Amino acid sequence: MKKKTKNRLLNVVLVVLVAAMACAAVLAVGNRKGWFSQKGEMTVSSVSGSVFLQRDGVSYSLRTDTALKSGDDVETEGGASAVIAFRDGGTLTLDERTELSFPDGAALSAEVLSGEVFAETGQQGETLTLTAAGLTAEATDAVLAVSAEDGSASVSVFAGSVDLSSGVTVKAGDAATLAPDGTVSVSALEAPSLDDFLTGLLRTAGESRELCFTEEQLDEAGADAKQTEQTTAASESTDTAAETEPAAGTETTAGDRDTAAETTAAASENAENTDTAAPQETEAAHTCTVSIVCSEILDHMSDLKGEKASLVPASGVILSGADISFSEGETAFDALKRACDSCGIQLEYSWSPVYGTAYIEGINNLYEFDCGSSSGWLYEVNGKTPDYGCSGYKLSDGDTIVFRYTCG
Repeated sequence: MKKKTKNRLLNVVLVVLVAAMACAAVLAVGNRKGWFSQKGEMTVSSVSGSVFLQRDGVSYSLRTDTALKSGDDVETEGGASAVIAFRDGGTLTLDERTELSFPDGAALSAEVLSGEVFAETGQQGETLTLTAAGLTAEATDAVLAVSAEDGSASVSVFAGSVDLSSGVTVKAGDAATLAPDGTVSVSALEAPSLDDFLTGLLRTAGESRELCFTEEQLDEAGADAKQTEQTTAASESTDTAAETEPAAGTETTAGDRDTAAETTAAASENAENTDTAAPQETEAAHTCTVSIVCSEILDHMSDLKGEKASLVPASGVILSGADISFSEGETAFDALKRACDSCGIQLEYSWSPVYGTAYIEGINNLYEFDCGSSSGWLYEVNGKTPDYGCSGYKLSDGDTIVFRYTCG
């Protein structure tokens, strides 16, 4: 009797220890990624496209409502953007291919490492500090844009005024430029010189505050830019046509006509050859197959989080043997991304600079720890499991790649 009681106690202790370890793992990941952070100085209010957060040496896909903190780094890829809201009501909008860092211990402060950021300060009178290429701008009740590229920086002011660390005050309607040699110059802004990113944001900002440009000026600048593009295109088309036509007063001989006919025939033949060659190039591309399976979950449904049950197909197969083309040097991770993009399958991953590899966190909204404390994604190549990350395996033609959800 005593022995049975002792065994029961040991079992209870083991269960408690396992539960404690699982909770600790979830808390560790959640705290690092900001799952449990309350809204503080900075919060992500919107994300469009591929935007990444680097925190404590690990990179994650940035999500809306993520609470940011000192030391974080946010980066947007091509075609992406993000809006960060400060507690005082101010906002920072990141253009595509922009990297923004938040210095340790500095409130309402950020450094533009590259790209362009549009900023609106809050209405509570607090000062927003933005730094780019060593030039610091301090703004209170202002609308501005800060950009950085190749050791130079610019600060454009659309409302209010901005004080620079160089001692210069930039007023609405002016822009300050920091050259690589350290000199700062100030010039007047012109609406036609604004890019589409700034023009769109200024139209929105102009609905609630007075700017140096009116909506009519912004619309006129956009129309002028469009007209210039059309004129340039028409001019280039005319120049091309003039080069192919005989000069006025020049007699066109039979030989000229024959030459023109031969040229036309040759062009047509080249076009046919090009059309014929295109499929050959596609056929010559390297291919592999990518499958995504979660069949192991079917044997552990009692461990699966209740709200996740609908995400598990009855067959346990999310993607079956998709043919994916790849180029020399690409990896199993590249193939997975391409497969998910082409098939509309959700994918979330983080990047670890320390190990130089991608870590798959979730596919089809099935994440690590969703089916037990040891659950998550692993991958196989031709039936074998490599002992390194999927971005470390370079593909070979004909590889069979399987991403498999394991329950431990």
